[in-house]
Amino acid sequence: MTGAGRHAGFAAAVLALALAGAAAAQEQPRRAVSGRTAPAEREEARPAGEPGWCFGVVAGMLAGGDLFQVAHGIPVPWSPPVGGEDFNAKRFTVTLDEDAAFGFEAAKRLTPQGWLRFDLLIGRMNTAALANDTQYVTPVLYDRWNVFQSTLLWEQRLTDTRLQPLILAGVSITGINASAASSDQSVPGLCLGAGFLYRVDDRWSAGLDVVDHFQQFTQDGLAQEQDFPLDAQYREFGPQHLVTITLRLLGHF
Repeated sequence: MTGAGRHAGFAAAVLALALAGAAAAQEQPRRAVSGRTAPAEREEARPAGEPGWCFGVVAGMLAGGDLFQVAHGIPVPWSPPVGGEDFNAKRFTVTLDEDAAFGFEAAKRLTPQGWLRFDLLIGRMNTAALANDTQYVTPVLYDRWNVFQSTLLWEQRLTDTRLQPLILAGVSITGINASAASSDQSVPGLCLGAGFLYRVDDRWSAGLDVVDHFQQFTQDGLAQEQDFPLDAQYREFGPQHLVTITLRLLGHF
């Protein structure tokens, strides 16, 4: 299973939990009557007077899927970009490994439960070559990617309680700076996600997001740059996924 496939199930589970939380949070509170005491509504847990701006920091991980595959009729030696490991293989598939990411966030409330949000995320990912020599598949380091991702999102919070499930949709630009010059690029993409936010008090919130970014990374000129054999077969996978799983700490102003 590819890296994206491993995380697609987790993203779907988070979305299901978010929707279940929204349904539970929207149930009407019960009234309690004792003797001559008049019925009283239970206080909402959500702090009053929520400000219209929030800023914060995010930390988590990036996870990707397969990028491309190279095949040859017989096992031959391959030389990855600078920093990678030489290997012999008949066929190899290059995939993105998981790695840490950090960033910042700013959001503006435009409707009672809708926020326009901007995220900036920075991380470094290794690409691994799954080298197949007809008997064994061995993962080896192929390249290193520095990832810079900016995302414009619509964040729809599904309740106005203290615990707020949410869904996300937007567009992104992902910039890559790699050891292989042919992998350097900036590509647009679409993204969908889900998560939740917990209001600690009037000023602070914490939460978790899972967002899947869809885009197409290309390696134009890689075959020439890495001196692939002329009869090697090269193909790219796509559209490709880049999943971000991040914790958020936000201040409201």
